[in-house]
Amino acid sequence: MAKKIANGRRAKTALPGVANEPGAAAPAAAPTAEASMTKAATIISLLREPGGATIKAIMASTGWQAHSVRGFISAQLVKKRTLKVKSFKRNGERVYRISR
Repeated sequence: MAKKIANGRRAKTALPGVANEPGAAAPAAAPTAEASMTKAATIISLLREPGGATIKAIMASTGWQAHSVRGFISAQLVKKRTLKVKSFKRNGERVYRISR
């Protein structure tokens, strides 16, 4: 942590296991295939499936709430990326699919 000195500024102190020198690179973790896939790419791949994806399935794969999923589909996929997303109900559940 930092120590307080007389003029109100803080002096840096070294933390164990952390490089505090400028230009010192932190060790990078190797990205996995699943970790490198963004949430947007995950949603798009789910919506490109022939049966589409339920809002619950999208929520489970992203960790988002329902209103965030609907907002993403509307703003990012339909308006910004101009994808044609179909919405319908199957067995009482909302399903979204990207039409080809």
